[in-house]
Amino acid sequence: MERVQLARCWVLHTRAYRDSSLLVDLLTAERGRLRGVARGARRLRRRTASAEPFAPLLVSWSGRGELLTLGALERTADAPPQLGGRCLLAALYFNELLYRLLPLGDPLPQLFADYGTALYALASTDSADRLASTLRRFELCLLRTLGYGIDFAFDAETEASVDAAGWYCFEPGVGFVSGTQGRDAFAGRALLALAAGDFDAPELRRVAISVTRRALAALLEAQPLVSRQCFAALPHALS
Repeated sequence: MERVQLARCWVLHTRAYRDSSLLVDLLTAERGRLRGVARGARRLRRRTASAEPFAPLLVSWSGRGELLTLGALERTADAPPQLGGRCLLAALYFNELLYRLLPLGDPLPQLFADYGTALYALASTDSADRLASTLRRFELCLLRTLGYGIDFAFDAETEASVDAAGWYCFEPGVGFVSGTQGRDAFAGRALLALAAGDFDAPELRRVAISVTRRALAALLEAQPLVSRQCFAALPHALS
């Protein structure tokens, strides 16, 4: 029987379970994505109110296997990130990705830290450019955690460094391979800039979104993301 007391967590997803309970998916450092039952939470308003996303929480759990029994979710002393408009939708997109792609029960301390950093970065975002950069950086962190990290500076076919003067195609699950200039090819100089962490220029962000979208589509198996559809329907303003 596993028993954990007051572990830090973020709520990813909730849904009704049986007559009065909630089925809650959490992101924790100790267990990665965790699924548990908050018994009677829909009847006890104080527990339901605390099972909300984008607030740093403490949770206790017990049980064995993949479905655990949750104690009350408690707020930490940390101020939650203040999210609205497109930044809130971006955070919902993060949650949907994690809910859809993370296995249950794998300890993920680095991703847990990266997720919190990304939420607070969204809360301080003051431009569409910064929002796009935050989205791409978190997508790359998630892909790396899942074992599909993208090396922008490496030719997966020749095992050589990317040539700044060359052109490369991206193959999900493989990486970049040498190609010729065309619609589906990326300039080597752009890949090297991204490898150095440069997401500032619009053309670099366009390359990054094309690459991460292809990589994630291969993992999502053509099942559309609800948050992405909502995101596309909003005006480009941040709020």
